[in-house]
Amino acid sequence: MTLLDMPRRGKRVEIVATARRLRCKNKGVCGKLFQQPLPDTSEHHNMTKRLRRWIGEQGRVRTFVAIARDLQIAEATVRQVFGDCIREIESAMRILPPTVLALVNVQVHQACRVAAVNAELGTLVGLVDKDEAAALSGYLAEIYDRHKVGFVSLGPSGPALAAVELVLPDAVPYLDKPHVLGMVDRAVRGVRRAVRRDVTRQVRDKHLLDDGLILERRLRDLPGEHLSALEMWRASFPALSDALEAAEGVRRIYDTDAGIRDGSDAADALAAAVGGLGGLCATHFQPLVSTLRAWRGPWSNYFTHAGARAGGLERLDDIEAIGTVLEELGRSHAFGAVRANLLLPPALPARSFSSRGVSISRLVAGAGVV
Repeated sequence: MTLLDMPRRGKRVEIVATARRLRCKNKGVCGKLFQQPLPDTSEHHNMTKRLRRWIGEQGRVRTFVAIARDLQIAEATVRQVFGDCIREIESAMRILPPTVLALVNVQVHQACRVAAVNAELGTLVGLVDKDEAAALSGYLAEIYDRHKVGFVSLGPSGPALAAVELVLPDAVPYLDKPHVLGMVDRAVRGVRRAVRRDVTRQVRDKHLLDDGLILERRLRDLPGEHLSALEMWRASFPALSDALEAAEGVRRIYDTDAGIRDGSDAADALAAAVGGLGGLCATHFQPLVSTLRAWRGPWSNYFTHAGARAGGLERLDDIEAIGTVLEELGRSHAFGAVRANLLLPPALPARSFSSRGVSISRLVAGAGVV
């Protein structure tokens, strides 16, 4: 039989070995043919163990196509061997379960992936390659001591909520603050674009020069000149002033001195903030209102449970920037190889070990994204 070995000087290397074929003498019970085992060979592929390890190491830094070209084998074989090596490392690795687990969608390789984050420590503990309930359920089921996960921070994602309710029935899912404020910002930007589209360039340059800066800030943080501009908006651009005041009302819900004790108080405050909107503002704020109504339970959990508020995410910028980091690190590489480079050690450890994950702030800062 022919076994593949590590390439030498870029050339394919084959080992020709003679292995005897034997038959079980107990024909009544077995009678099967089997091959004499060879030392240091892979159980499932005609290759040596050191070639298998070499593929596992090279797959992190080179494309599967390049490795297959050097070995003159199918790319699918390289991909399969690399996946087996990664699964071996994962089986020996234990990521400590976070008390507050956050599931955040990120765009990587033109597809929606899910980043699993330890919200308390700000560390990346997992990457799921699909934003689907089945893939998320599989990841959650593999979490070591998953019963210790007390809270799960979510965006408005149906598959994520379904996976959490199925695999982590004792954990409390909640709609986290940054996701809600992100919807508020999108609504305000939509109103701003619509208003600017309906006026001339001269009006934009004269009266709307700092509108983007004003709309993204809290009323309490606006300097005097911006407050004067806001007074002018109330007369000339009422949609902008209404959008800013509605956004301020929603943002105030999350202030510690707002007196919001449960989901009922939050719903009343939301109604007071956006209930009187009409026309252009109502159109752009409707997705926010509809989402919070559909997600009334998880949204209420944020205000009902102190643990959710204490361990929740403060911002999504760094987490969403992971997608940019992965694009830079993994250009022309498979997603599995990029994920392995981030989360797994370069070689199989001698024994099981625990990890708290990868620091997101260091990862993003090291890549120069922010």
